[in-house]
Amino acid sequence: MTEHDSRWLYRQMIDAMVVACLQGPGQVSAERIRIGMWNPDADVNTDPDQVAMNGLFSSLEESHRQALSALFAEEFASGIFNALTVLTDHPPGAVP
Repeated sequence: MTEHDSRWLYRQMIDAMVVACLQGPGQVSAERIRIGMWNPDADVNTDPDQVAMNGLFSSLEESHRQALSALFAEEFASGIFNALTVLTDHPPGAVP
């Protein structure tokens, strides 16, 4: 397979999605929850929801933050899985 082969491109896309789940965007929200700080730059005048999230996460016990963190990471992975399912059902070059 080469970079001009649609199967190669498809495999590259799948690999990128897996990395996103394990090391990239799929871990950003989870890590914020783990540390108890959603947005350290939140301003009550411009980002009241962000400030509320900071308060919520910082008030949780560590075990609760860990559980919620795992849920957020799993939900991101679930979205990736759903995208891959659609792509598998409609592979590149296939006519819908």
